[in-house]
Amino acid sequence: MDDKLAKLKEKHELEEWELLSGEAREKLKEQALMFLGGIHTVGKLSEALSSQEMRALETFQKERLYHAFGFQTFVEFLGSDYSRMTKSQYYERLRILDIEGDRIFDLLNDAGLSVSKRKLLGKGNIQLDGETLIVVGDDGDETEIEISDRSRILETLSALADANADKSRKIERGEADNKRLKEKVVELENTPGARGRLSPMDEAAAGALVHLAALAAQIEQSPVAEIDQFLHRDFNLLVAQWNRINYALADNGLSEKARELTESDEDRIAALLDDGLL
Repeated sequence: MDDKLAKLKEKHELEEWELLSGEAREKLKEQALMFLGGIHTVGKLSEALSSQEMRALETFQKERLYHAFGFQTFVEFLGSDYSRMTKSQYYERLRILDIEGDRIFDLLNDAGLSVSKRKLLGKGNIQLDGETLIVVGDDGDETEIEISDRSRILETLSALADANADKSRKIERGEADNKRLKEKVVELENTPGARGRLSPMDEAAAGALVHLAALAAQIEQSPVAEIDQFLHRDFNLLVAQWNRINYALADNGLSEKARELTESDEDRIAALLDDGLL
């Protein structure tokens, strides 16, 4: 539905352009060339544009000045010989500009921080106070850097971006584990002969695994202060329950078998890590 509306809008805009007189078209073309010349777009849009140049290009889009060069849509203009910037590159940079703000956008351009790194930084990770850049970590700790110290800016923000990327991977992995565990519960419940019910042992184990996976994912994405509260408030209770399980296994003569299974699982996980599969 949205695609149809967009196409109708584009068709209407093109019809409006075609109704313009030759003189009106020439005036718009002059305006378009002024915009392109002002942001030295021709052949250079693949390079890092300043915030002012990006804002001018945004105006170029909103004013539909691409019609002056024979393009029906702005997307057609992007990627042409006039721009050499793809649709994804333009909207990616525009999104980053909206998050960072004009001054930080220009500062990080000058520092040489890549777009891929900047996409990993949150809106609250970077602040400006006069001539000082303030980098805020997920734990709330602040690092102040003079904006003239470009190498330290690059080093600090690259490290933060890498940490955010690692955190995202852990969260995704935890969510995937949680999903697999929930699917396992459903599979057990639907196993032929189980009559739609789990044994009390299976039901308790499945529920515990799902909740532990959710807890692990939450710890991975929480600030240090909250994790510290968890350690002081709840961690000992978790350890106590794990010890209860170990005592119960020992009482039933199953401690050695549990140890063998654990060692086997550790070897399997290590092999997957070596192969880059985890």
